[in-house]
Amino acid sequence: MSTRDAMWSGSRILGVVGPVRLPSNDEIASRAAALIDAGRRCTPLGVMAGLHATDPVPVRALPQCGAGDLPLVLRQLAREPRDGPPLGLATAGNYLFVDLCHGLGDSRLMVLLTRALLDGPAAELPSWVRDREVSAPLARAVSTFYGSDPRRLRALLGVDRGRTDIDDHAPTRSWTRSPSVLVASASVGLADELRRWRDRWMSGTSLAAILCAAVSREVRARIPATDSTSVIFDCRRYLPESATVHGNFTAGVDLTLPDPGDPIEFGRGIGEALAAGRPLASLAHSVHRFRRAVRAGGRPGPATTVSCSPRARLVFSDVGQVIPLCSLDWVDGPGQRFAGVLSEPAEPESIVFTMLRRGPELDVTASLHDNVFDVDIVQDALDSALLDPLSLFPGRTP
Repeated sequence: MSTRDAMWSGSRILGVVGPVRLPSNDEIASRAAALIDAGRRCTPLGVMAGLHATDPVPVRALPQCGAGDLPLVLRQLAREPRDGPPLGLATAGNYLFVDLCHGLGDSRLMVLLTRALLDGPAAELPSWVRDREVSAPLARAVSTFYGSDPRRLRALLGVDRGRTDIDDHAPTRSWTRSPSVLVASASVGLADELRRWRDRWMSGTSLAAILCAAVSREVRARIPATDSTSVIFDCRRYLPESATVHGNFTAGVDLTLPDPGDPIEFGRGIGEALAAGRPLASLAHSVHRFRRAVRAGGRPGPATTVSCSPRARLVFSDVGQVIPLCSLDWVDGPGQRFAGVLSEPAEPESIVFTMLRRGPELDVTASLHDNVFDVDIVQDALDSALLDPLSLFPGRTP
């Protein structure tokens, strides 16, 4: 396991998809065992081979659930002990739930694994389980990006400054984790409508920036939030397309934006961070800091206190267009389907929004600790942002 993966080994990722026609639980378990065995020498799943070999991965049968039950089921799964098996599987009605040790990989692996499990035991194993990971991907990306233009090294300056919106002297109270999950889906066709609107009013701004700005605007109108906004970037963009990285290769970057509720400002912040290589610098710095902590005798433990006057730290992750999940054997039609990937916030005051697109459909999850922020308030903000995001940007509507 690489240092990039070891950093995340103490946390988990949850995935859900449905309603789809599922293989039987025994067939899903058999498929999981085959994927693990096939990835023995290539993928992070292979680290489980020594433990499971050809043994089936247990698949729990949860009570029947519908779309309205997803937040409750996900919350229950999120609150289970984090020291369980590296891979946990469960079904509830026509929904599949995947509980993956974050040390095995990020959202990319979750999407590929979910699709492979749903293909059933008779289907040919996907090619990615036998694709070897490129050696030293972080070192390769750093040397290529910064070596091609030494001026980019300036992106490294200030990475360790930390956030300036933290008050170390603010009163605190004792705290223990209490993860909750919120879900929301945009109306079918909203993504296409946003693209047309973007092309007319904000050419060059990404769809992700528009959605992040809409959610940020609505959340900040309801609860106090920090000045900075964090965005999770996939650092595979700094490698050749032929380079495969199965494990964790994402990094968070804090953006201080003049107006985080303005799509143009949000998009500009994302673009400038990418051009400067800040995601890559952040990942390299995190790896270095983790190694230093391990050499010193340990790693930082979980938070035990939270501010008496918490301010939300908004974190956004755009998984993008997930082609593998677009052609599933869905039970319901467009607008009734859902797919989500989420992880527990690393800090008590963080709220993590993860966006995922399936063709014309858009799904969003929000992960937070419900003993810090009111889930109903955050759900209201999320629903409002997805209901009619164009109305949130006056002066730029037809």
